[in-house]
Amino acid sequence: MALFEEKDRTRTAPRRAGEPCFDFYDSSGRNPYVVYRDLVNGWIGEFPPADQLDLVSRMRNRNDAQYEQALAEIVTYIALRRLGHEVEIHPACPHPTNRPDFLVRRGTGDTLAFVEVTSFGPDVRTVARDNREATIYNGLETVNLPPGWLLGYEVLTYGQSAPSVAKLKSEVE
Repeated sequence: MALFEEKDRTRTAPRRAGEPCFDFYDSSGRNPYVVYRDLVNGWIGEFPPADQLDLVSRMRNRNDAQYEQALAEIVTYIALRRLGHEVEIHPACPHPTNRPDFLVRRGTGDTLAFVEVTSFGPDVRTVARDNREATIYNGLETVNLPPGWLLGYEVLTYGQSAPSVAKLKSEVE
């Protein structure tokens, strides 16, 4: 199962504010992203089929934290395998409530370690706030201004929801 399907991609524009990672990587026609997609698809192909489905689902869900966490798990799994270890995914372990990401065994079958991949980033509220602002920013980028005029803005306070972008654009114009 592939994360990125084969299709024509002609986009050369950079990633827009608030645009999900998957959407950008899946749409860019730039050569470095062709290489990236092939690499990630190849890595996912090294997982058992049931685990491929889980990874692809998590990475396509438009949540950058899920995308990045799944990518961290993929890279860790591949690195451990490249080091010659046997890697079991989501094994049972002595802890009563947790299932770690991996059980790593030496080539002899001896247990080496349980591995839990963690990542860090902004908290959920900060991500939601930044996404609301990205909606405003992207909307203001399309405002029709007289020739030579530039538009800037400053956020004084953040609300719990974004204002109507259409209304905001209309008021600015």
